[in-house]
Amino acid sequence: MRFVSFNTKRFGGIKDKKLKFEDGINVILGPNEAGKSTLVDAIYNTIFMHTNLKLNRKDDREFNERYMPYPDGDFINGEIIINIEGQIYKLTKEWGTNPFVSMELPDGKIIRDEKKINYEIRNKLKVGAATFGNIVFVKQREIKKAIEKITKDPETTNTVSSMLRKTVMELDGISIEELKNKIDDELSLLLKRWDYKNSRPENPNRRYKKGVGKILESYYEMIDMKQEMRRVEEVEREFENVTIKMKQLEEIKIKLKEEIQKLQEIEDDIFKRATIEPHIKNLRKQIEHLKEINKKWPVKKMLLDQKKEELEKLNKKLENLNEELKLAEKVEKQKQVIDILNKVEIKEKEIRQLSKELEELKDITDEDIEKLEKIQNTITRNQSAIEAATMIGYITKKKPLDIWITRGLENKEKVNSDIEFIANGYLKVEIDDTLELELKSGEIDFEKLSRELINARVQYKAILEKIKVNNIEEAKLKREK
Repeated sequence: MRFVSFNTKRFGGIKDKKLKFEDGINVILGPNEAGKSTLVDAIYNTIFMHTNLKLNRKDDREFNERYMPYPDGDFINGEIIINIEGQIYKLTKEWGTNPFVSMELPDGKIIRDEKKINYEIRNKLKVGAATFGNIVFVKQREIKKAIEKITKDPETTNTVSSMLRKTVMELDGISIEELKNKIDDELSLLLKRWDYKNSRPENPNRRYKKGVGKILESYYEMIDMKQEMRRVEEVEREFENVTIKMKQLEEIKIKLKEEIQKLQEIEDDIFKRATIEPHIKNLRKQIEHLKEINKKWPVKKMLLDQKKEELEKLNKKLENLNEELKLAEKVEKQKQVIDILNKVEIKEKEIRQLSKELEELKDITDEDIEKLEKIQNTITRNQSAIEAATMIGYITKKKPLDIWITRGLENKEKVNSDIEFIANGYLKVEIDDTLELELKSGEIDFEKLSRELINARVQYKAILEKIKVNNIEEAKLKREK
């Protein structure tokens, strides 16, 4: 059985939800109290809850109180499409003042008898509502209770036992390793780059672009959606503020219209009451006022002339002040340019110093480092091989003879007394001019190794002198610098 889709116009606190389910795992993601559990309950009840509710029954009353919209809702509904062994069934239910139930069968036939529909559901799903409620639709916080229900409810226990037996039989002949690999692949597809124990990405401070699992991909989508939600909320708040301001302006507009209306009425009344006499009185007043102005005009004219002279002086003073201001601005700009030039000079000195230091650094290439490492490996390898073929000897002088010994790569030395010695790979003993004894280790080609070692040391020293360093570590440091 597989859910294809689920739709509801209203169920509890959710409205106008349309879900389409894909093959594999489908994840319903959202913050607390977003309606995830209500959505799961809506799917379960659309399949198993009867529509004819009796409020004198406890279960029906609790269902009604929990999911019926309060205070003005009078119905809830759900529509689910189920694929059972390739056959499509469409089940629709509505609870409330006008309860309704309908089931469309794969052949197009429609059943509206709820008893027949329940029988059809029971027959096709093979298990009852209790088993689905205790296993398939169990909530995370109720897992412990669900396990107790499975063990205590006979129907659920029998169903689970049957399912387990069927699973074991169907696995006959299938490699457990293949099953494990398939499960591991699915887990990798889901959990890649995801810290399952801490429920977060492997590196919370980094956003992976490639090689992420479905959970981390959904997590990034959730983060993006939260950011988008915050942006939308900010826009909504701005919209609310603008709406409030618009309402305030609308109220002011209404008040202004009322005042204009009142003033319009006053104005109409004034025009109605206006007569020629008030107009004449007004003209007389104007004449008297003009006469008064005429009497005062000489004095006012003299004052006006004085003010003009003062204005001219002030304008000249303003021009001078503007010139001073421009000069001050030029001086300030000059200071700024001088400061910038001083900073440039300091930086130029720093650049010259750094350039000088750079010139003094010998050019060391990656090829030099690679040669040094290769030669050093040769020295270490040959020296270790020579030292591995160690010979221990003891010389006792019973007569005063001139005895000379050459050990490994060391120079020939004279033996003046009894001596115990250690030679690495090669030993040569010379006694006066009468005897010469040469010993070599049969495990190694001493002459070849010694030649390679001597040549490697010479090359190593030559390269160090060329690049003016004491050792390869110093060469690497200078190369990095």
